[in-house]
Amino acid sequence: MTAQPPNPSSRKEDEAFREIASFLRLVGHSTLFDYYDLDKDAAPEETRHSLDERRRWAQSQQSNPKFQEEARWLIRHHALVSTVLLDRRELYLKRIEQHRLQRSLDMLTLFVRGALRGETLTAEAEAVVLDQAKSLGVPQDIAQEHISRALRERGGARAPTQAAEPPRTHRASQTMVTQLREIVSRGDLSPIELERILVEGRKREMSEQAILQAIDLAAQRSARRRAVEKSAAAAAPAPDPEAAPPAAPTSPQANPLDEQLRSDAIRELVDTVRGAMLMGVLTMSTLSSLQRRGGQLGLDQRTVQLAVTEAKLAGEDMSAGKLDPYAVMQVAETVDQDTLRQAYQDQRRWALGLPNPTEGVRACVRIDMAWSLVKDPRSRARYDQRRKSGA
Repeated sequence: MTAQPPNPSSRKEDEAFREIASFLRLVGHSTLFDYYDLDKDAAPEETRHSLDERRRWAQSQQSNPKFQEEARWLIRHHALVSTVLLDRRELYLKRIEQHRLQRSLDMLTLFVRGALRGETLTAEAEAVVLDQAKSLGVPQDIAQEHISRALRERGGARAPTQAAEPPRTHRASQTMVTQLREIVSRGDLSPIELERILVEGRKREMSEQAILQAIDLAAQRSARRRAVEKSAAAAAPAPDPEAAPPAAPTSPQANPLDEQLRSDAIRELVDTVRGAMLMGVLTMSTLSSLQRRGGQLGLDQRTVQLAVTEAKLAGEDMSAGKLDPYAVMQVAETVDQDTLRQAYQDQRRWALGLPNPTEGVRACVRIDMAWSLVKDPRSRARYDQRRKSGA
């Protein structure tokens, strides 16, 4: 039986969606509905009105260097966008859901690895993974298939089913899931740190209660360390606005060029993660590419993993409206763009100068992700509008 040739219509649609994804990455939006401020079930009349209004704006901004690329793309692809949002809306919504599902599966992979006891996945651990899949919006059949694939890739297997008391074990496992989510949401520990504790605990055949105690202890230490640093920063004298910004503390052996290269490398990783999240292509292959790219930029593997993980967490906070750039930069929302840029640079120097390199990378990544929301007047205007409307 001969293979069927690729469908030209399907190939053309793929190219169209890739073109749209590239544009959305440029303007910092995840979907066309987000960019045009439309509901997914908006009426055709409302959709046409938004398209025409944005097209008129684009025609007036063709000679503006700040918006020239965006405006010209809109004019050139007006027909394409109209077709996608009016005639091919269902297909576009299906594509969006596919990308969302892939992001959820990538997160589920991390949880499967943490749930493995050596090379065995116990029944209660599998129940926890399935509960996590449900919370991520992954259908159970797809989650089961994903678990089986992850086990095959790692050479693992499911443990034989035993007649035990699953209810009590399952309740304890749900407790662990809840605690892990709370710890990650507070920022006390990163998913990589949690995975390390889970894997090490199961290698040593620790009980779930003992693992929870170890996680709780690590989270408390991290929270205390942050509180001390915050108190020290609050106790420091207020900077003189007329004085030059303080230089970031560096060791006598530090090479300014190396520090600048490291700073630029972290920024590039953050921008790449953010773009991949907006496009919905932050897959395992993308993460592997980031690891290689981080090495090419001169970062060690641990720093790359930390930067990528923190960028994902900050990106999720940004999508949920929990990342306030003005609070991160410690300025009022009414400051002008130059003052805001200066605050970003000051905060970044402070972060990279922290004595603890891990905390420095974590703070720097969050500052970079926050800055991406307000780095130019148009991005800032979009963020301010969403902020005022409570979106």
